[in-house]
Amino acid sequence: MSRRSRRWWAAALAVSSAGLAYSLTLAQHGFAWFSFGYCPARDLYDSATGVWWPARAYFPLAWYSGLPGIVAGFVAHWAATRTGRSRAGRVLARVVAAPLLVLFGLAPLAFALDLARDTGCLDRWGGALGIRLVLLPDVVAAVAALCGLAAVRGPPAAPAPAGATPGDPQVAAQVGACARRAAVRRG
Repeated sequence: MSRRSRRWWAAALAVSSAGLAYSLTLAQHGFAWFSFGYCPARDLYDSATGVWWPARAYFPLAWYSGLPGIVAGFVAHWAATRTGRSRAGRVLARVVAAPLLVLFGLAPLAFALDLARDTGCLDRWGGALGIRLVLLPDVVAAVAALCGLAAVRGPPAAPAPAGATPGDPQVAAQVGACARRAAVRRG
């Protein structure tokens, strides 16, 4: 596992753990609000709640701000890399992180779309307290999933030599050599 990958995994685990700690501090809080107005992303988000909320409740990897999913993705990637099957580890980590991004990324995306359309939609999302209690835990879990996906991205491509043109045979030979090295590294 590369140093870059270890850094991204450390960030994903730290962010997800912080999200869990934050969610545990909110156990005593609750609030209710009433607002009116048309905020299309909030309305779509509310109508989709019947679909994604049961998915969150019955998908154990999404519990505790996605921490079990991030840990499972890290362990799968680490174990597969240690056994020489780094490609399988990257695929497993992506399979675990992608549903977390979908489940937890909807609220931040809808909020951003509503605020881009009309700043009055902040009240429709519960104001500052609603953002802190409803949106922030989702943002933390989505950021952790993005860090996990960044940790398993492929190795960077080698740059072409300075002054080389795309049709240059030397560039083609170098690109081919880089592709072979990357294929060997991926397993």
